[in-house]
Amino acid sequence: NGDTYAGEYFADKMHGFGVYRFANGHRYEGAWHEGRKQGLGMYTFRNGETQSGHWQNGNLETPSTQNTHPGSPIAVNHSKVLNAVQ
Repeated sequence: NGDTYAGEYFADKMHGFGVYRFANGHRYEGAWHEGRKQGLGMYTFRNGETQSGHWQNGNLETPSTQNTHPGSPIAVNHSKVLNAVQ
């Protein structure tokens, strides 16, 4: 389908830290658990807006920012946190 994943696997599932790039230009960077987004992560839309926070079973449960524009102080800080988690 054109999607790609670069990151950790366990038992043939995305598990640990990884970056999932969707064919439509969207991207999720963060924690995975048994193939689902779980833990700290950031979803970036192709227009550059982001949603980040704590994910549970593939859904954003506790947003820390929503619709943040690229280059904003919040987006930059979340990017630094995600890079530190790696």
